[in-house]
Amino acid sequence: MYNLRYHVASLVAVFLALSVGLLLGTLVVERGAITRQRNSLVDSLRKDFRTLTTQNEQLNARTQTAEAFSAEVVPLLVAGSLDGKTIGVIDGAERSDGLAAVQSVVRAAGGRVIVLRFQRPGLGLGDAEVSRVASEAASPSGETGTIGERVARVLAAEWTSVGERPVTDALVGANVLAVEGLGSRDAIDALVIMAGEGESADSEALAVGTAMEGLHKVAIGAQSTKRATGVAASAFAAGLSAVDHVDTSMGAVSIVWILSGRAEGYFGLGEKAESAYPRLAATSEP
Repeated sequence: MYNLRYHVASLVAVFLALSVGLLLGTLVVERGAITRQRNSLVDSLRKDFRTLTTQNEQLNARTQTAEAFSAEVVPLLVAGSLDGKTIGVIDGAERSDGLAAVQSVVRAAGGRVIVLRFQRPGLGLGDAEVSRVASEAASPSGETGTIGERVARVLAAEWTSVGERPVTDALVGANVLAVEGLGSRDAIDALVIMAGEGESADSEALAVGTAMEGLHKVAIGAQSTKRATGVAASAFAAGLSAVDHVDTSMGAVSIVWILSGRAEGYFGLGEKAESAYPRLAATSEP
């Protein structure tokens, strides 16, 4: 009886050992398979990464080449488009990013730039003293409406004609406006608005732009890709043309095409932009 029990116990031990061996063997095999799959996946990802890195380097090289080509072509596309034209640019006290780009392309097109810097939002007309000074200067013209509307209309008239500029001088004296390059014999042919107020264009700058359009002059709302001022979108909403990427080659051509009267609309990268640039084939003639 003792021998039978011992024999049964031995058989059970053998079966247990076989079961454990099979289990461990299965785990080892599965672990080996998982390891091989993991290594294969890692190798595949490394290969994909190397491929993407190479493609990205090639794409960057092509982009840099295209940008360099565009930068060299822009002066050829705009040359002579603004010959003899004087372009006013309303800038704000805060940096607008893009002023230098506008100045550069206007000059490349043969135009001259006059900077009209709003030292305070809305020309500070909300201040009682500034409003009084501006109102007194504007009153001889017989203008009606709010002080902002009156000042906007008078400024548009003063800047687009030669002679004395009492409202401009009054605002400069009140330290709310700075003028660079506007002499008594100068007259602005078109206006670029870059001054922002919050997330939109400066309200008084827009009013001046609208008044300019009423005098059959071109007015544009413009901004660069480096700072989302909202100037372009709000100018377009006010009925003006707009460019929201003046610091790019496409934006440079777009702004000259609009200033020269070859195109109108909203060009750029924003949601409301009609296209990135005007159709050059359809606007090649001034």
